[in-house]
Amino acid sequence: MRSPPKTPDTMATTDVNQDDYAREVLGLDAGITEDAIDADLVAKANSLGIASSTLQKRNTSSAFSSSTFGSTMDQTFSATSSSTHATPRSSIFAASSTDLAHSGAGSFALYDQFLASVDTPLEQVRFRKGSLAAANSSAQSLFSVGTHKSFSSVKSGFKSRSWWRKRSDPSLSCHGCRSSAGKTVTLHALSCSHTYCSQCLQYVVSQACVNEESMPPRCCSRPFPSSVLQEILDRHTQQTFLKAVTHFSTPKHARIYCPRSKCAVFINPHQVINHKHPFNVTCQECLARACRRCKQGSHPLGTDCPEDWELEAVKKMGQSTNWKRCHSCHNLVNLPKGATHMICRCKEELCHICGGIWDSATGCPNLCGNEAELEKRQTGFPSAHVQDGHHDGTRPPSAAAQKEAEKRNAEKRSLRSPEVQALMAKQALELSRFCAFSARTRSSMQTRHATDKLAVLERHADEDDALKHKHHQASSALEDRQIAAEMELRATLEQTARSVKLRLKHMEAYCQGRAANAAAAAADAEAGRVVTERNLKELGQQYTLRDGMERQQAAKINVMRERQARRMEELLDRHEAEEEALADRQHGETQALAARCAAEDEALTGTLRMLQLRLNARWSLQLDVLCREREEAEGFRYGAVATPAWPQDQFYVEQWWCRQ
Repeated sequence: MRSPPKTPDTMATTDVNQDDYAREVLGLDAGITEDAIDADLVAKANSLGIASSTLQKRNTSSAFSSSTFGSTMDQTFSATSSSTHATPRSSIFAASSTDLAHSGAGSFALYDQFLASVDTPLEQVRFRKGSLAAANSSAQSLFSVGTHKSFSSVKSGFKSRSWWRKRSDPSLSCHGCRSSAGKTVTLHALSCSHTYCSQCLQYVVSQACVNEESMPPRCCSRPFPSSVLQEILDRHTQQTFLKAVTHFSTPKHARIYCPRSKCAVFINPHQVINHKHPFNVTCQECLARACRRCKQGSHPLGTDCPEDWELEAVKKMGQSTNWKRCHSCHNLVNLPKGATHMICRCKEELCHICGGIWDSATGCPNLCGNEAELEKRQTGFPSAHVQDGHHDGTRPPSAAAQKEAEKRNAEKRSLRSPEVQALMAKQALELSRFCAFSARTRSSMQTRHATDKLAVLERHADEDDALKHKHHQASSALEDRQIAAEMELRATLEQTARSVKLRLKHMEAYCQGRAANAAAAAADAEAGRVVTERNLKELGQQYTLRDGMERQQAAKINVMRERQARRMEELLDRHEAEEEALADRQHGETQALAARCAAEDEALTGTLRMLQLRLNARWSLQLDVLCREREEAEGFRYGAVATPAWPQDQFYVEQWWCRQ
């Protein structure tokens, strides 16, 4: 009994065993979870005055590219509440912003909505017109009319004939490349009655992805249906096509592009809103952020968009900065007296400092209520600088040089510390164990996928053999019955011919007076046997019946053969329909298996990506906590230390976003 197929959600927990990960990679004892050590680490960091936002300012790991760093910036530790370590947002990672088009990449509902919104006539895509090739059907004679055949000769003649073969229907050809339908070429019918092969349809789709005038892909001004596109496009091409649909379905005045000149790709404005930056959208390629309003680069935290003239005018008129724009209804909201945050008329809660989405449990996601954090934003110095005697915010004449020198000395001090070196060695060991665990997990999944595909292929081969054997038996049984019926008909016709010949012989003897001897002739004369006109007429009729008997017998045999041919053709039609149904079902199973394997691979990559980001963020916070502890113990400043560099094949962050 086969087990039911696994879904991508279950695969993420089955292929990546959390207990094995905690034991093999993190080296945790039984009963200790990753969440527990994260909660302890966050509590320890909060007790030392390390806010989660400090992780956003770290870019010390040389292993991560700009896209990796951008992802790490969005995934931060959150401050725990005073009563408990766990809050609705106290997990080690916050929810990342994802693209709605990417989350529904396997659905063509977006394409159907785009087709429904197209109200202008579409230009026809020009293809070379051609006619359908007609197959030449030969009308050869199928049967012989000979009557004197043995059973063996008749049976061998049946096997050598091809009268039961189905007449070939006129074959269709591709309207674009004129390829005829066959085993290697599958044609797809469109609503305009034209047929195209998969390669021509994919070419038209590829042109529509890069040329807005060719979107949607169409023929005879009629768009391709989504069912055909889902059948011919693989998963990666479907995602590319849906990205293009999202791009071209967005009005030109509402399109946002990546502010980085080297990237400059389209950013889907319909993203899940980032609680920290509700007015920003994130590029899915380089993870750079852009402002939804001015469509330029993102603005500093707590700064409103300069293109929002209405908000600036209201602030000037009211001589107050306690005004923000709601990200949901886009209305202006004022901070009531005595309130800690804003509440819009649409019931959305906002931070009055940065405009972030307020959380009832943890407050502002950017920790605007933390005075130390606000002081860092205003001065640009770490809090340790402020505590070392520069409360007035003034800088000595060589402040920049002194700051750079202190930074280098602090980094050298951190690298020379035995405790920091021991922690870095431990993290490097965890990195190597993570790489081994990742490779082993992926290899196990690939082995399972190969086993499933091989099992499906073997089952399909067995089904094909069983169906062919069944069809062969049915065809042989029908052929044997038809041969037996023809032999029975021939025997009946031969018996009829012998009866006619015997009767003709007696009638000839009677009419012609062929007596055996004189005594017989005398007996006939005494009996009064006289040949009349009626006797002669009946004799002539018997001659006519004898002469046409061969033609009548041949006609009866041919009629029976025609009837048998139709029955054999109907049987072969049923066999062909069964083969096509089996092939369609097997193709559907193969496609479903390929989609399931791709979804499981994507889910595994996403799980490993989250584990990698979580591990890297934990390393960063561990180094921060250790450096802060050494600062308090020794009284010297410790600089930021780079986390271990990830190998190139472990950049799950980059691989994940490239596939999206």
